[in-house]
Amino acid sequence: MELGRLLAVLQRRLGLIAVITLLTAVVSAGYTVLRPGPYTVRTELLINPLAVTNASADKYYYPPYYQEQAAQFILDDFAEVIRGTTFAKAVIAQLQKSPDASVRTKASRMTSTDAASALSKQFKVSRVNRVLEIDVADTNRSFALAAAAAADQLILKEGPTFFANLDPSVSSHTATMSSVTVSVSDEPHVTVRPSLIKTVFFWLLRTLVGVTAAIVLALALHYLDTRLYDGADVRDLLGLPALGEVHVRPLGAALDATSGTGRADAPGTAARPVQSAR
Repeated sequence: MELGRLLAVLQRRLGLIAVITLLTAVVSAGYTVLRPGPYTVRTELLINPLAVTNASADKYYYPPYYQEQAAQFILDDFAEVIRGTTFAKAVIAQLQKSPDASVRTKASRMTSTDAASALSKQFKVSRVNRVLEIDVADTNRSFALAAAAAADQLILKEGPTFFANLDPSVSSHTATMSSVTVSVSDEPHVTVRPSLIKTVFFWLLRTLVGVTAAIVLALALHYLDTRLYDGADVRDLLGLPALGEVHVRPLGAALDATSGTGRADAPGTAARPVQSAR
Protein backbone atom coordinates (compact mmCIF):
# COMPACT_ATOMS: atom_id res chain seq x y z
CA MET A 1 0.00 0.00 0.00
CA GLU A 2 1.37 3.40 -1.00
CA LEU A 3 2.15 5.92 1.73
CA GLY A 4 -0.44 8.41 0.51
CA ARG A 5 -3.09 5.71 0.33
CA LEU A 6 -2.15 4.50 3.82
CA LEU A 7 -2.48 8.02 5.21
CA ALA A 8 -5.87 8.40 3.56
CA VAL A 9 -7.11 5.17 5.15
CA LEU A 10 -5.84 6.24 8.57
CA GLN A 11 -7.35 9.71 8.19
CA ARG A 12 -10.71 8.10 7.44
CA ARG A 13 -10.62 6.41 10.86
CA LEU A 14 -8.76 9.15 12.69
CA GLY A 15 -11.47 9.40 15.34
CA LEU A 16 -11.09 5.75 16.32
CA ILE A 17 -7.30 6.08 16.52
CA ALA A 18 -7.58 9.23 18.65
CA VAL A 19 -10.04 7.62 21.08
CA ILE A 20 -7.90 4.49 21.58
CA THR A 21 -4.73 6.58 21.99
CA LEU A 22 -6.35 8.89 24.54
CA LEU A 23 -7.84 5.96 26.45
CA THR A 24 -4.47 4.20 26.55
CA ALA A 25 -2.70 7.33 27.79
CA VAL A 26 -5.28 7.90 30.54
CA VAL A 27 -5.25 4.27 31.71
CA SER A 28 -1.45 4.20 31.64
CA ALA A 29 -1.26 7.40 33.69
CA GLY A 30 -3.74 5.98 36.21
CA TYR A 31 -1.73 2.77 36.48
CA THR A 32 1.43 4.82 37.05
CA VAL A 33 -0.21 6.77 39.87
CA LEU A 34 -1.73 3.69 41.53
CA ARG A 35 1.31 1.46 41.01
CA PRO A 36 4.45 3.60 41.19
CA GLY A 37 7.90 2.13 40.78
CA PRO A 38 9.18 -0.01 43.65
CA TYR A 39 11.41 1.05 46.50
CA THR A 40 14.27 -1.31 47.35
CA VAL A 41 15.41 -1.55 50.96
CA ARG A 42 18.62 -3.34 51.93
CA THR A 43 19.75 -4.74 55.25
CA GLU A 44 22.86 -6.78 56.01
CA LEU A 45 23.54 -9.34 58.74
CA LEU A 46 26.86 -10.80 59.86
CA ILE A 47 26.48 -14.46 60.80
CA ASN A 48 28.85 -17.01 62.28
CA PRO A 49 26.86 -20.25 61.90
CA LEU A 50 29.30 -22.71 63.51
CA ALA A 51 31.17 -22.83 66.77
CA VAL A 52 34.94 -22.82 66.36
CA THR A 53 36.65 -25.95 67.59
CA ASN A 54 40.32 -26.46 68.35
CA ALA A 55 40.17 -30.24 68.52
CA SER A 56 43.44 -31.87 67.54
CA ALA A 57 43.54 -34.25 64.61
CA ASP A 58 46.01 -35.98 62.42
CA LYS A 59 47.80 -34.18 59.61
CA TYR A 60 45.25 -35.32 57.02
CA TYR A 61 42.30 -33.68 58.73
CA TYR A 62 42.12 -30.08 59.93
CA PRO A 63 38.73 -29.41 61.61
CA PRO A 64 38.68 -25.56 61.25
CA TYR A 65 39.08 -25.83 57.47
CA TYR A 66 36.19 -28.24 57.07
CA GLN A 67 34.09 -26.21 59.48
CA GLU A 68 34.64 -23.16 57.29
CA GLN A 69 33.47 -25.11 54.25
CA ALA A 70 30.43 -26.38 56.16
CA ALA A 71 29.62 -22.82 57.27
CA GLN A 72 29.45 -21.66 53.65
CA PHE A 73 26.96 -24.41 52.77
CA ILE A 74 24.87 -23.69 55.87
CA LEU A 75 24.65 -19.99 54.99
CA ASP A 76 23.52 -20.90 51.46
CA ASP A 77 20.80 -23.08 52.98
CA PHE A 78 19.73 -20.29 55.29
CA ALA A 79 19.42 -17.89 52.35
CA GLU A 80 16.88 -20.29 50.84
CA VAL A 81 15.01 -20.38 54.16
CA ILE A 82 14.64 -16.60 54.03
CA ARG A 83 13.19 -16.85 50.52
CA GLY A 84 10.60 -19.41 51.66
CA THR A 85 6.90 -18.99 52.34
CA THR A 86 7.24 -19.99 56.01
CA PHE A 87 9.66 -17.14 56.66
CA ALA A 88 7.33 -14.75 54.78
CA LYS A 89 4.42 -15.78 57.01
CA ALA A 90 6.52 -15.01 60.09
CA VAL A 91 7.39 -11.59 58.61
CA ILE A 92 3.68 -10.89 57.98
CA ALA A 93 2.92 -11.76 61.60
CA GLN A 94 5.52 -9.21 62.69
CA LEU A 95 4.18 -6.57 60.29
CA GLN A 96 0.66 -6.99 61.66
CA LYS A 97 2.03 -5.62 64.96
CA SER A 98 3.79 -2.66 63.32
CA PRO A 99 3.24 0.80 64.89
CA ASP A 100 2.70 2.17 61.36
CA ALA A 101 -1.03 2.02 60.56
CA SER A 102 -0.49 1.74 56.78
CA VAL A 103 1.85 -1.22 57.27
CA ARG A 104 -0.59 -2.93 59.64
CA THR A 105 -3.47 -2.39 57.21
CA LYS A 106 -1.55 -3.88 54.28
CA ALA A 107 -0.26 -6.81 56.34
CA SER A 108 -3.73 -7.56 57.74
CA ARG A 109 -4.94 -8.29 54.21
CA MET A 110 -2.11 -10.79 53.61
CA THR A 111 -3.78 -13.80 55.21
CA SER A 112 -3.51 -16.45 52.49
CA THR A 113 -0.61 -18.68 51.52
CA ASP A 114 -0.59 -17.04 48.10
CA ALA A 115 -0.03 -13.65 49.74
CA ALA A 116 2.88 -15.06 51.75
CA SER A 117 4.30 -16.63 48.59
CA ALA A 118 4.03 -13.28 46.79
CA LEU A 119 5.84 -11.55 49.66
CA SER A 120 8.60 -14.16 49.62
CA LYS A 121 9.30 -13.25 45.98
CA GLN A 122 9.93 -9.66 47.09
CA PHE A 123 12.93 -10.86 49.14
CA LYS A 124 16.24 -11.10 47.30
CA VAL A 125 18.99 -12.71 49.37
CA SER A 126 22.66 -12.82 48.47
CA ARG A 127 25.71 -13.84 50.47
CA VAL A 128 29.23 -12.41 50.62
CA ASN A 129 31.23 -14.81 52.79
CA ARG A 130 29.44 -14.59 56.18
CA VAL A 131 27.40 -11.48 55.36
CA LEU A 132 23.81 -11.94 54.21
CA GLU A 133 22.42 -9.10 52.09
CA ILE A 134 18.63 -8.93 52.06
CA ASP A 135 16.84 -6.67 49.56
CA VAL A 136 13.10 -6.05 49.91
CA ALA A 137 11.21 -4.40 47.03
CA ASP A 138 7.77 -2.84 47.38
CA THR A 139 5.85 0.13 46.00
CA ASN A 140 5.21 1.30 49.59
CA ARG A 141 8.39 2.72 51.14
CA SER A 142 7.20 2.25 54.73
CA PHE A 143 6.17 -1.35 54.07
CA ALA A 144 9.55 -2.22 52.50
CA LEU A 145 11.43 -0.73 55.47
CA ALA A 146 9.16 -2.51 57.96
CA ALA A 147 9.53 -5.85 56.14
CA ALA A 148 13.33 -5.58 56.17
CA ALA A 149 13.30 -4.68 59.89
CA ALA A 150 10.97 -7.62 60.62
CA ALA A 151 13.34 -9.94 58.77
CA ASP A 152 16.23 -8.69 60.91
CA GLN A 153 14.28 -9.34 64.11
CA LEU A 154 13.36 -12.86 63.05
CA ILE A 155 16.91 -13.76 62.05
CA LEU A 156 18.34 -12.32 65.27
CA LYS A 157 15.82 -14.34 67.28
CA GLU A 158 15.62 -17.61 65.37
CA GLY A 159 19.01 -17.69 63.63
CA PRO A 160 21.13 -18.92 66.57
CA THR A 161 18.68 -21.76 67.26
CA PHE A 162 18.62 -22.70 63.58
CA PHE A 163 22.40 -22.83 63.32
CA ALA A 164 22.87 -24.51 66.70
CA ASN A 165 20.73 -27.44 65.62
CA LEU A 166 23.00 -27.89 62.59
CA ASP A 167 26.30 -27.65 64.43
CA PRO A 168 27.99 -31.05 64.81
CA SER A 169 31.15 -29.63 66.35
CA VAL A 170 30.01 -29.83 69.96
CA SER A 171 27.51 -32.00 71.72
CA SER A 172 26.41 -29.38 74.24
CA HIS A 173 23.57 -27.20 72.96
CA THR A 174 24.42 -24.48 75.48
CA ALA A 175 28.03 -24.32 74.40
CA THR A 176 27.02 -24.00 70.77
CA MET A 177 24.48 -21.27 71.49
CA SER A 178 27.20 -19.20 73.15
CA SER A 179 29.45 -19.57 70.09
CA VAL A 180 26.98 -18.86 67.27
CA THR A 181 26.65 -15.13 66.58
CA VAL A 182 24.11 -13.21 64.52
CA SER A 183 24.22 -9.43 64.30
CA VAL A 184 22.92 -6.66 62.05
CA SER A 185 25.87 -5.06 60.30
CA ASP A 186 23.79 -2.56 58.29
CA GLU A 187 20.36 -1.29 59.30
CA PRO A 188 17.52 -1.28 56.73
CA HIS A 189 17.87 1.65 54.35
CA VAL A 190 16.48 2.63 50.96
CA THR A 191 18.87 1.92 48.08
CA VAL A 192 16.58 2.35 45.06
CA ARG A 193 13.77 4.89 44.64
CA PRO A 194 11.22 5.23 41.84
CA SER A 195 12.73 7.13 38.91
CA LEU A 196 10.64 9.90 37.31
CA ILE A 197 12.46 9.48 34.00
CA LYS A 198 11.80 5.74 33.98
CA THR A 199 8.16 6.30 34.95
CA VAL A 200 7.61 8.76 32.11
CA PHE A 201 9.44 6.48 29.69
CA PHE A 202 7.21 3.51 30.49
CA TRP A 203 4.12 5.76 30.25
CA LEU A 204 5.19 6.86 26.77
CA LEU A 205 5.99 3.27 25.84
CA ARG A 206 2.53 2.03 26.88
CA THR A 207 0.91 4.94 25.01
CA LEU A 208 2.94 4.08 21.91
CA VAL A 209 1.70 0.50 22.15
CA GLY A 210 -1.86 1.88 22.24
CA VAL A 211 -1.22 3.99 19.13
CA THR A 212 0.20 0.97 17.31
CA ALA A 213 -2.79 -1.17 18.28
CA ALA A 214 -5.16 1.57 17.10
CA ILE A 215 -3.43 1.78 13.72
CA VAL A 216 -3.52 -1.99 13.31
CA LEU A 217 -7.22 -2.01 14.21
CA ALA A 218 -7.94 0.77 11.70
CA LEU A 219 -6.16 -1.14 8.92
CA ALA A 220 -8.01 -4.34 9.87
CA LEU A 221 -11.36 -2.54 9.69
CA HIS A 222 -10.39 -1.10 6.31
CA TYR A 223 -9.54 -4.57 5.06
CA LEU A 224 -12.91 -5.93 6.20
CA ASP A 225 -14.89 -2.92 4.93
CA THR A 226 -16.43 -3.61 1.49
CA ARG A 227 -17.81 -0.11 0.93
CA LEU A 228 -16.38 2.14 -1.79
CA TYR A 229 -15.20 5.55 -0.64
CA ASP A 230 -13.17 6.88 -3.58
CA GLY A 231 -11.65 5.98 -6.92
CA ALA A 232 -8.78 4.16 -5.26
CA ASP A 233 -11.27 1.79 -3.62
CA VAL A 234 -12.86 1.13 -7.02
CA ARG A 235 -9.51 0.23 -8.51
CA ASP A 236 -8.42 -1.87 -5.51
CA LEU A 237 -11.65 -3.77 -4.84
CA LEU A 238 -13.22 -4.03 -8.29
CA GLY A 239 -10.16 -3.86 -10.48
CA LEU A 240 -11.88 -1.30 -12.74
CA PRO A 241 -10.59 2.04 -13.96
CA ALA A 242 -12.17 5.12 -12.42
CA LEU A 243 -13.13 7.80 -14.94
CA GLY A 244 -13.68 10.46 -12.31
CA GLU A 245 -14.87 11.28 -8.83
CA VAL A 246 -17.78 13.39 -7.67
CA HIS A 247 -17.38 14.84 -4.21
CA VAL A 248 -20.69 15.42 -2.50
CA ARG A 249 -20.90 18.40 -0.20
CA PRO A 250 -22.23 17.87 3.30
CA LEU A 251 -25.98 18.20 3.58
CA GLY A 252 -25.72 21.10 6.02
CA ALA A 253 -23.50 23.13 3.70
CA ALA A 254 -25.86 22.53 0.77
CA LEU A 255 -28.88 23.68 2.78
CA ASP A 256 -27.06 26.82 3.90
CA ALA A 257 -26.21 27.71 0.32
CA THR A 258 -29.80 27.37 -0.87
CA SER A 259 -31.32 29.18 2.12
CA GLY A 260 -29.16 32.27 1.70
CA THR A 261 -27.69 32.29 5.21
CA GLY A 262 -24.35 33.39 3.85
CA ARG A 263 -22.31 30.52 5.39
CA ALA A 264 -19.23 29.31 3.64
CA ASP A 265 -19.66 26.19 1.54
CA ALA A 266 -17.42 23.20 1.53
CA PRO A 267 -13.69 23.84 0.97
CA GLY A 268 -12.89 24.73 -2.61
CA THR A 269 -16.24 26.45 -3.32
CA ALA A 270 -17.48 29.98 -2.84
CA ALA A 271 -20.76 30.95 -1.32
CA ARG A 272 -22.90 33.11 -3.63
CA PRO A 273 -25.47 35.44 -2.03
CA VAL A 274 -29.04 35.11 -3.23
CA GLN A 275 -30.46 38.35 -4.65
CA SER A 276 -34.04 39.13 -3.88
CA ALA A 277 -36.35 39.97 -6.78
CA ARG A 278 -37.55 43.56 -6.97
